[in-house]
Amino acid sequence: MLAICSPDGMEEPLDHITDYFWITSVGIFIKKTMSQSKIVVEAAERNKEPILKVLEDVIPEKFGAGSPSLSALEISSGSGQHVVYFAEKFKNIMWQPSDIDEKYIESIKGFIADENLENVKSPLVIDITKKENEAWGLRDVDDLEKEAKKNGMTFDAMFNMPANNKILVWLKSEEKELA
Repeated sequence: MLAICSPDGMEEPLDHITDYFWITSVGIFIKKTMSQSKIVVEAAERNKEPILKVLEDVIPEKFGAGSPSLSALEISSGSGQHVVYFAEKFKNIMWQPSDIDEKYIESIKGFIADENLENVKSPLVIDITKKENEAWGLRDVDDLEKEAKKNGMTFDAMFNMPANNKILVWLKSEEKELA
């Protein structure tokens, strides 16, 4: 959201302001505002581009270029930086963020509100961390594969990411779902 005011008309509190822009040719001061609930995580900023590159390859390959409407569930969305960034890039996907931590749920809501995106749903509270490690969730690919199979999914690809991270691609099996 952008708020415009004259340089001498700044009477609002500044704790929600992230950037100022001075346009000298017209003498207008523009300040970019953001919700106070938003959390900005530096690591999320650093890795959003490498993740985007993978998504730009995988989505057209697996679902076809110019795919019709798709849905994506983001597990453990954290701050919400990624979901809004990817939603801006993939307008044909309806994004469903989730997290267990209330501060992140509120941050996600702040990002969604500030970006005014119609293809991001309100975040769900989902807890997936209790299986192996309270802090990190499932980390063993074999454990992930077992859980995926239980839910009709198969492993498709793995991509190396910065800082020794991985992106794993799982696809829903095309077999008939069990009733």
